[in-house]
Amino acid sequence: MMGEWTNSVSFAQQVLAKRQQEGHSLRSLGQLLGVSFSTIARIERGESIKEQHVARKLQAWLHPELGVIPCHCSRGRRLFFFL
Repeated sequence: MMGEWTNSVSFAQQVLAKRQQEGHSLRSLGQLLGVSFSTIARIERGESIKEQHVARKLQAWLHPELGVIPCHCSRGRRLFFFL
């Protein structure tokens, strides 16, 4: 997909609900996914997602059953491979 990744209210609610269910703070979820906590906060407020990699990371976290495999590279960054 090209262009801006937009964020629906239901997507924002899904992120917030799962974060709270798993007991993550904004910072801990940001660290887990390799994005800033302020990005997570903006997404939970329903603001648009402009970075495709952030949208993919969140989708992988929300729906691991879709075959997205997270792993760490040698620099400690979290990478995602899509099947």
